[in-house]
Amino acid sequence: MDFKIIFDNDNSKYGSIIELDFTEEFKNFDINVKETESHDKTESVLYQSHLREYLTPYKGSDLDLFANKHLNLDLFAKVYNSIDLPAQKRITGYWPWQNFGFESIDKFVNKYFNHGVSFIKDNAGFYMGVHTDNRLVVGNAIINLTDNADSTKFYYSVQEPHNIVYEAPKERGKGVFFLNNEETAHSILVSKTRHVAMWNMSMTIIK
Repeated sequence: MDFKIIFDNDNSKYGSIIELDFTEEFKNFDINVKETESHDKTESVLYQSHLREYLTPYKGSDLDLFANKHLNLDLFAKVYNSIDLPAQKRITGYWPWQNFGFESIDKFVNKYFNHGVSFIKDNAGFYMGVHTDNRLVVGNAIINLTDNADSTKFYYSVQEPHNIVYEAPKERGKGVFFLNNEETAHSILVSKTRHVAMWNMSMTIIK
């Protein structure tokens, strides 16, 4: 997996948005969205639109194996360890894991965060306006499972919905990781069916 930091280090968004490239990993897996089945989530809190379908890969399929190997809780630490110190400081500014006595970010993540992966088919017309996610969400990654016509757009702020500052990759095997903060307002408008994997990391709620 390759990483690319978006924006210069004097930009307030530096370290909050990072391109991901799984092209080489995709060569080792025959990723095929046909090896999935659609399931209904209209009764779920995840329901967003009748134009969004949630897919479940067949157990043991290449998509299932790829997700288990690469789209797990370790993804956050891999991103963190791959970027330079200024970008790392952006993350530790929100999540100062060293202050809690942890030897590595991996151990901090395993204690306080959890993750989930959704495989999604968005049909033409699906739309989510400019927003940031709820504050339980730490970060997200969106990976293209096919070559897609549309991708997530990022904005200067929620208050400036016409000021697009970055558009994520559309090519199969590529995607984007982003922290959930005020610097990562984003939206999606789908003009043609797209297939993506969505990785999400959130805070573990301690009762």
